[in-house]
Amino acid sequence: MADIQIYRYRNDGTYNDTLYYYEAVHEEGLDGTDKLTITCKESIHKRARLLWQDELGKWREHMVVSSVRKHSKRRPEKTYVCSNSVDELYLTLAEGTVLKGTVSQIMAKLVENTRWTSSGNAEFGGQIFELEVWHKNVRECITELIDMCGGELGTWIMVGDYGIEKRIVRIEDEHGRNNVAQRQFTYGKNMTNVQRTLGTDEVYTAIVGYGKKKLEIELEAKDPDTMTEEELESYNEQLAAARENPYLERLSVVVKSDVDLNKWGQAGANGAMGHAWTSYTDDACSDAEFLRKQCETLLDVYSKPLVTYDFDAYQMGEDKWRYAKLGYYVHIVDDSMGLDSIERISYIRRNLKGKDSCRISIGKRVNPIVEKFKADEKKERKTTGNTTRAASTQHVTTSNNYSSSYTPPSYTPPSGGGYNGSYGGATTGDKWVHQVNGVPQSIGTINFITE
Repeated sequence: MADIQIYRYRNDGTYNDTLYYYEAVHEEGLDGTDKLTITCKESIHKRARLLWQDELGKWREHMVVSSVRKHSKRRPEKTYVCSNSVDELYLTLAEGTVLKGTVSQIMAKLVENTRWTSSGNAEFGGQIFELEVWHKNVRECITELIDMCGGELGTWIMVGDYGIEKRIVRIEDEHGRNNVAQRQFTYGKNMTNVQRTLGTDEVYTAIVGYGKKKLEIELEAKDPDTMTEEELESYNEQLAAARENPYLERLSVVVKSDVDLNKWGQAGANGAMGHAWTSYTDDACSDAEFLRKQCETLLDVYSKPLVTYDFDAYQMGEDKWRYAKLGYYVHIVDDSMGLDSIERISYIRRNLKGKDSCRISIGKRVNPIVEKFKADEKKERKTTGNTTRAASTQHVTTSNNYSSSYTPPSYTPPSGGGYNGSYGGATTGDKWVHQVNGVPQSIGTINFITE
């Protein structure tokens, strides 16, 4: 691979020169990482802009944030760490107190008085969000909005004959969403320089799910409208006491995975294999079957080890890896770990200095459900109105405490309509648990609305 040319710009956007460098490495990840580390002889001041086009044809702009100067007998070296230039929005205060609207509306308002524009945002079903921006910078607000809607940050640099013409920042549903040709990675094949990392997170084979307190469920089943004033006062006192007492018996379910017992269980006192247990609590759930479905979804993830595969795309000998993008889906087969699953490319490290080196990581780098359903609960607290995502001419809405911006793929209607209140075996009122690659995204109630 030929050297990638890097063009240096001053902070005000005027062109400086083409930068000669010794080493340059670009790293990006689904965790938000977008870093350029460059070593050269030249002096580059803080906040200077480096513009370059990667081998996939995408223009990128990075901003110098820190530097290290090293003196040696051979040559003086200066190493600069640069971040995505969208981080300049950390230096711009957001205007207003609270912004309310869709993702596109809020993003447009946030970048209104900057040199950035926002277009092509995912709409997340037209959800309405409330974002507090008082005394916050624009970049911080964008990060909070991403946390609320569950999307991923994307930036696009449009370059013309005279330099950068437009800077676009947007919130995408997910990177690599348009990846049609799913790649397959088989551990044990083409093993040159392949590294498999097993995470420290525990693997569980059984889970106990706890719901609402039984006394609380019993009291809430009563009708306060039929009570006298004295009965209502006593009822309210009992209900308040039940909610405050943490030691009352709760609704509970047990879910086990006997398939994974021999591989991931723990040795018992008599030498037989016993289950490795964990627990899950949903204080708002009063439906045992619904709680069971939550636990089954969680156990499907917890019963698999957290594994990441790292390899060099060039050493795999296939162009499909050299030109892979962040977020692409990959079918992983690892017989030695008993894994056959779909994961995403979570991290890419490319060398820009003529070296055929592109390090790719597949799999989750962190546990996908630490403090289970935290993201959904955050969205529920900060989202106003019902959470709805359009699916062709039909909507699927959630009608309980677990809101989601996702439409369950199995219920996406075909063209032509003809639903009549049901589709794909599902009918109005059914519970669904939506997963993406085994990771629980949401739980809800099906409600078909034919337009």
